[in-house]
Amino acid sequence: MTDGRAAAGIRRAKLTLSVLETLRLAEKYGIHIARTVKADGPLPSFPLAAKPDTSEHKSEKGLVFLGIRSREELEAALSKIGKGDAIVQEMASGTELIVGAKADPVFGAVVMVGIGGTLAEAYADVSFGIAPLSEPDAERMIGEIRGQKLLDGFRGKPSVDRKALARLLVAVSKLAEGEGVLELDLNPVVATSDGRLVAVDGRAVVG
Repeated sequence: MTDGRAAAGIRRAKLTLSVLETLRLAEKYGIHIARTVKADGPLPSFPLAAKPDTSEHKSEKGLVFLGIRSREELEAALSKIGKGDAIVQEMASGTELIVGAKADPVFGAVVMVGIGGTLAEAYADVSFGIAPLSEPDAERMIGEIRGQKLLDGFRGKPSVDRKALARLLVAVSKLAEGEGVLELDLNPVVATSDGRLVAVDGRAVVG
């Protein structure tokens, strides 16, 4: 005799991905990511960033090191992080956004976009849409962000290519539905001066 779980199939356990795993998952769906490697692997060119390969709040703990310009600076940063736990990235600077998704018990996969970076929680300036998203759906979401001036390139920061951002939101919509995503945060996604949108950090829970 089988119980209900056996008949229906046992639900997968929740799995929290590391930063590197999350970024590679995003890359699988065509999302540009900052070149990211384990600290003991071949390194990108300087300047670099170094941080723990964890989804926990790293900035608050003083464990995010930016603008590293020499091997000596890198080794000093890694000694504080712990080399076995660290990842190293190419630097990406510009206008910072947050993009994410969450599994809602009523609506299914819900996609989010807003003003990102370390002040994302303080701004709380985000818009939501239900997957699957079309590009017009994504463009509507972008238009609902209150901080439109930030998207236009505030105080010398790069402007955000809204069409490219809409395509990125569609990609996140597909990722959320295709990978059993329970939670996803890509923060920041950086709009660079050369027009790219680059995911720099992330957290995902799948199940």
